[in-house]
Amino acid sequence: MYLRWMGFTAALAGLAAGLAAWGCQEESWSPPERSHAGRDYTNFAPPPIVMPEPGFPQPPGDTASPAGGSQAVDLVKAATLFRILAAGDVQDALDTFEARPQFEFLTADPSYRETPDAWAFFFATTIIVAGNSAAAEPTVAYYNPFLDAAVLTRWTLRADGEPRIAGASLRLGSELIQGGLAATPALPPWMTAGDSAPQSLRNQYRAFMDAFGAQFPPQGRTPWAAYAHTSQTAMEVVGGMSLIQAESLYVLANSDECPVRSLLREFHTALAAADKAKLSRLVPQDNSMSAEALAALPTLFRAHLCPVYTLTDGKRVVVFVGDSRALRFYGLVQYEVEPAARIKSVAIFDLAAQDSVVAAAAVVGGPRP
Repeated sequence: MYLRWMGFTAALAGLAAGLAAWGCQEESWSPPERSHAGRDYTNFAPPPIVMPEPGFPQPPGDTASPAGGSQAVDLVKAATLFRILAAGDVQDALDTFEARPQFEFLTADPSYRETPDAWAFFFATTIIVAGNSAAAEPTVAYYNPFLDAAVLTRWTLRADGEPRIAGASLRLGSELIQGGLAATPALPPWMTAGDSAPQSLRNQYRAFMDAFGAQFPPQGRTPWAAYAHTSQTAMEVVGGMSLIQAESLYVLANSDECPVRSLLREFHTALAAADKAKLSRLVPQDNSMSAEALAALPTLFRAHLCPVYTLTDGKRVVVFVGDSRALRFYGLVQYEVEPAARIKSVAIFDLAAQDSVVAAAAVVGGPRP
């Protein structure tokens, strides 16, 4: 790990001490089968996005619905496919979309050369937002709310009509909001705000969406030149924090020294199975969501949650969990380590909601078999 990242490690550890005051609540998961030997960070991000089968209704997701007919639909499909591929192997995505030159800002960076799978983690935990969707060259942002950063991509049509990436860059969300590049690295705003973590994340998410919508309106034709150059501050921040989180999630799922590892798996298994008896044993009786409410969460949402972000101070472990198909919705589970590992709280949230906690029936369109 490069020395420039060490400050973020210390900052994350320090911030974790204040998580109890935030009113945090989180969740858990067991890792999928390993596809190959060695560390595979993509196993600890949300599962691959599955395109809906014909006739199967797609759950409400994160992709903004652009105007413009079939061309817009093709753009969304292509942008989603790029994210699917990048979440598993960034280089595979770049090769498939013939986008190596456009992403040289990333592939030439030390953070990517050292650990490319950490950047796969970044893409796997992003929300897709389309802008200038009625223009000949629309813009698609891959926004990571936990890191408050977005890979901006400019798209065009090849001669055969296939959408392809014509340009790409990286921005912090705060840079888009403020209208200029940051001079020094800083933690994501939600981590330093005085509000609760869910409220701070929600405020940050809405601020980014407002800024992106204003700069890349559906009917607009925003000049790409103003966004073509990557923010070096963003590269430093995102490269470091992506690696830290990829490592942290790996330890959470695999290290025998992780005090909540077995409890995390047990809770995830019970939640996926809607096992109300086991959930009643694991979740505090005074939790804001009862075991019955957790078991009633839609199967499509409940069975595919896995960690996307984690913080710890040694006495507590906070785990944000989500599902790639609708990462706007996420869970928050707080584990206490001493005197013995236990779940302190669990709740489900919506980044775009007006209220803090999401009603169980509203998540991802309601229960499905």
